[in-house]
Amino acid sequence: VGPCQRACPAQMDIPRMLRQMVDGDWQGATATVKQDIALPAILGRICPAPCEKACRRGHADTPLAICLLKRAVADADLAAATPHVPDPAPPTGKSVAVVGAGPTGLAAAYHLRLGGHACTIFEGRAALGGAMRHAIAPDRLPPAVIDQEVATIIAMGVTCHTDWQLETSAQLDDLLARFDAVALAVGPVDSGWLTRLGLTAGRHGIHVDHGIYQTSRPQVFAAGAAIAVCRMAARAVADGKRMAAAIDAALHGHAPEPFRHRFSSSVG
Repeated sequence: VGPCQRACPAQMDIPRMLRQMVDGDWQGATATVKQDIALPAILGRICPAPCEKACRRGHADTPLAICLLKRAVADADLAAATPHVPDPAPPTGKSVAVVGAGPTGLAAAYHLRLGGHACTIFEGRAALGGAMRHAIAPDRLPPAVIDQEVATIIAMGVTCHTDWQLETSAQLDDLLARFDAVALAVGPVDSGWLTRLGLTAGRHGIHVDHGIYQTSRPQVFAAGAAIAVCRMAARAVADGKRMAAAIDAALHGHAPEPFRHRFSSSVG
């Protein structure tokens, strides 16, 4: 496994993307990126590129500009007449409510929909994007880029409700009555909010079982800044992907497998 891929929070197959770009297979590169990263054009602009710090080429001269190459693939796709919209798996008959539409929530919705689950996003603001939309300068991350990547997720068949705040246990009970699972990607939370919703507190937010993102309430999962400090959008996106995998396992009747970094050895 390339050291760049190991360093990527989402574990994207960077070497494969690079080979496809060299071969001129930009459609294939797009599919490779979107297999693991829901928001590549966004991350291509704001990710601090931990993959480049691990790039083996850096020992010889300078690391490859992996983040900009990913951005080039994503931007070329968004500029195409028909941007790539991944095909979801056949419907599972299961449905998930995702509360919060920042990078964690959008990534969770993307991967849950890829798995064939019906997915509905509930967002407190008028537009999707979370902190990416209001905490990052528009010259660094243009709102139009957020709009385009959100549109791709919606085009996969994700339903969205805005101006909706989760504030009470009754609201959470209602979601659990209507959906097979609830994914909380609400950003930082306080003790009062946790008490009102009947959730157990952890050190930095909602307490979840290590590696499987399950809260103290059955069928309720949480990830991102709602469970721990998360200052990197790439990690938030990776968290959403892993939470979606845990929910997918639960909906298929399997015990969720805790996420673990694969063992890897290096020979100098």
